[in-house]
Amino acid sequence: MEQVLQIREHADGIFEKLRKWSPASSQIVRFFALILMIHVAFILGGPAISRISVTLLLVTPIFLFFSQIHVPIDIILFLCVASILTGDGVGVTCLYVVSWIYNHFKGQHPLSREQIDFSPCRAMEVVEGLRQKSHD
Repeated sequence: MEQVLQIREHADGIFEKLRKWSPASSQIVRFFALILMIHVAFILGGPAISRISVTLLLVTPIFLFFSQIHVPIDIILFLCVASILTGDGVGVTCLYVVSWIYNHFKGQHPLSREQIDFSPCRAMEVVEGLRQKSHD
């Protein structure tokens, strides 16, 4: 009889440890939702990848046949698009510099390095103030 009680106490201790270390129900739901999303991604992604590979398989001979035409045209198009994007980037940069100089001479000093370096400190002060208000 004593052995049965000892075994039962030992089993109760094991179950108690299992209850202590078992995940919460919300964690279990999140885990199964993650598994479900991974399966959906594989189900939807598989046919898409196979369609892409079949399309490349069928279109590659056409690209090879017309490569004498495509390669020079692609190079010209790439250079045109790159020059347009470069020009736009330079233009935006120039507008920003002119705006900064105008604001500087007008007396509205734009953001300086000190202000940018001070902003994390200011953010921490605001957070600390909100934390103190919440404790009060």
